[in-house]
Amino acid sequence: MHHIAQSFMRNKSFLTDIGTFIGSEMIAKISRLALLVIMARALSPAEIGIAALALACGDFFKGLTENGIGQKIVSAKDDQLDAYTNAAHKMGWIWCLSLCALQLALALVIYIFTGQTLLPILIACLAGQFLWMPSGLPSCYLATKAKKLKHIAAINTFQISTSNLLSIALLVIWPTPLSLVLPKLLTAPVWLFLIKKLHPWKPTAVTTTLPIAEILAFSIPVTGIEGLKSLRLHADKILIGAIAGVDVLGAYYFAFNAGLTLATTLSAAFNFVLFPYLCAQKDHRNREVVLKRFMLGVAVIVVPGVILQASLAHLYVPVVFGEEWRYMSPVIAILSFTAIPMILWNAVAQWLRSLGSAKTELAVATTLTIALIFNVLIFTDSGLHSLATGFVLSHLLILGTAIVLFVPKKIQSIHISS
Repeated sequence: MHHIAQSFMRNKSFLTDIGTFIGSEMIAKISRLALLVIMARALSPAEIGIAALALACGDFFKGLTENGIGQKIVSAKDDQLDAYTNAAHKMGWIWCLSLCALQLALALVIYIFTGQTLLPILIACLAGQFLWMPSGLPSCYLATKAKKLKHIAAINTFQISTSNLLSIALLVIWPTPLSLVLPKLLTAPVWLFLIKKLHPWKPTAVTTTLPIAEILAFSIPVTGIEGLKSLRLHADKILIGAIAGVDVLGAYYFAFNAGLTLATTLSAAFNFVLFPYLCAQKDHRNREVVLKRFMLGVAVIVVPGVILQASLAHLYVPVVFGEEWRYMSPVIAILSFTAIPMILWNAVAQWLRSLGSAKTELAVATTLTIALIFNVLIFTDSGLHSLATGFVLSHLLILGTAIVLFVPKKIQSIHISS
């Protein structure tokens, strides 16, 4: 075990980036935790449920901006970079404006068919974020390629934390679901300013043909993967709201936000940092060495952290969120185990993307999404304990099987020197 830990610690640059990103994510999660505490006291379960529906819709569409275009720039050769970046800029505007229009259309449809006004207004407000993103995405992609990962993490943390703190302030003086949504729109220009200052970029005249078709060939399956991932993360809220009502959805939203904090934090950090390191390797074998070292590190570092989180849930839940939420401790403990298969598979998925094999990841994401939707449909009436157990077992079974099937057996024989 000590030998494995030593091998994982060898790449100091990688560990520094991971540590910085995790630290930034934890700062953001702490501010989100504070927001959850205030939200639980300021809003009714029904109001929390309405806000959760709006945020689920907004996060689903925003998740579709993770379309692989940035990863194509990260993996591009220097002589291709200008053409790729200019193509990505044009594609980014088209895609973000399309997502904005789709989200506004959804808000209109909800208003027409339900007569509700608050939920459509919330969804429409969140659509405004797409107007700020396209100008900053090329700078973000190029900064990632330049490995300015610590700075990007700091910018993301500042935006998220500022949004959460604004929401807390608004909830105190104006307790309404709008207080959870408006700060996300108000802080979007802050992200744009900071990311463009970090890595300035302007469109340039390119004499060669823009490689739009090549980028699309990579981007389309990745968009499908991220769409399914977004659906997997947010469709459950929509279904539960429709089946059980917004009161139950409010409790569900709280439990999953508290229980999946470790999984989502570590997954985001490892995904963000791992792909550039894989692309920087000169050959397939070096990439396999990076993957194996990473997976061994997860076994040594992440697994004990998950066990600790689960075992302490009955202590920290009533202290942090209040005694009335103690009954949710077992649900949060169960959900925390999602981190292990999620992080391991996401590492394999980044490795597959670095090899240009995103379609394999798409098949796995499709299978998992279908399983989780069925989990909601089957177990919603049985209670949150059953839902959480089915959620974790679906991840363990499907992602565990995928890891066994798609990680080459030769990786198992690679010797990691200390």
